[in-house]
Amino acid sequence: MNRSVKERGKQLLQKSVLPTIYKLNKGKKTDKHLIVFADAHHDHLPAPMQPLFEMLRLKGYNVKLYCYDTARMSSAEQLRHATGFMKLYASCGAVVICDNFLPAAACEKKQDTKVVQLWHACGALKRFGYDAEDDIPAWYTEHVYKNYDLVTVSGPGCVLPFTGAMRLTSGVVQPVGVSATDKLFDQNFLAAARDKFRYFHPDARGKKVVVWAPSFRGPAGEMRNNPITPEMGAEAVHRLSQRGDYYVIESLHPHALSRTPDLSTEELLVSADALITDYSSVCFSAMLLKRPVVYYAPDLAAYEQSRGFYTDYRSLPGVHANPGALDAAVEEAVRAGETVYDTEAAGRFAESYLAGCDGHATDRIAKIMEDWLS
Repeated sequence: MNRSVKERGKQLLQKSVLPTIYKLNKGKKTDKHLIVFADAHHDHLPAPMQPLFEMLRLKGYNVKLYCYDTARMSSAEQLRHATGFMKLYASCGAVVICDNFLPAAACEKKQDTKVVQLWHACGALKRFGYDAEDDIPAWYTEHVYKNYDLVTVSGPGCVLPFTGAMRLTSGVVQPVGVSATDKLFDQNFLAAARDKFRYFHPDARGKKVVVWAPSFRGPAGEMRNNPITPEMGAEAVHRLSQRGDYYVIESLHPHALSRTPDLSTEELLVSADALITDYSSVCFSAMLLKRPVVYYAPDLAAYEQSRGFYTDYRSLPGVHANPGALDAAVEEAVRAGETVYDTEAAGRFAESYLAGCDGHATDRIAKIMEDWLS
């Protein structure tokens, strides 16, 4: 189908069909006991939403999962799922999302229905939302984030970047922590992750384990099954993997995968001696686990110009590799281990960007929602 025709169809859906469905159903009494977890990038509950979903379920709320993957659906299927969501949206007490979810912005929602944006990553590294040229679809003229009541972020240094990128009013973005990071403080999760690693990667025994997690590039759905380019460090990482003393594992962004991996990036990091990345926010998870990060960004100058950062990239705690010297940087990082963060600058960085991640973020988010819904 012609791209312009597709975009006109999406505009009609977002501006006319979905708002109409909502208006026809919003006369129903709001059920504050009903909480809808919605996502349009997965056909299952995304990992960032799992802790809060389970906690609210155990507290007795009627938590309903409404996830569908638009990248794998026909237009007719997308219409059916989107309209089904609007019917729930018109009567539920709250909606929880962890990524862009356009149906939530398709109408003027009722004030007693709350929208919680958990987001899916820590920190405020590269520009996104309205601060990035390619993040919001060109055809979309409405305010993507207009109905948000709460956006949870990992630390106080993230509040202003998220508020600006999402064009939100003061107070909506709160540094209560990222729910998905609670597991990184859970000894049962850590032990299970180590067991899974030993099972799926028996050849890593006796070697230094290095996880390579390049940043996702481009709009969701456009990178699936595409090769990682040399500009992202592929050749240098491949050379490193040929050394007999290292065991290198490539871990891609979920949007770039065609199937669920055996271990998530966070699970891999539990057993890792170092992480290599360019601009991925997974570096913040590595910091929480005290795993040294090697930043290898051969296209940094071009990326700064085309995308840009909220944080001074060169000040990120860890080891910054020079082009052509990845081996030396990894050796330095592995040798340093946790001590790579034993600096005053690293402490200030953690206080600014990770202070809300202490293993109890889900508790705080659930408490806010309970206060709303009581």
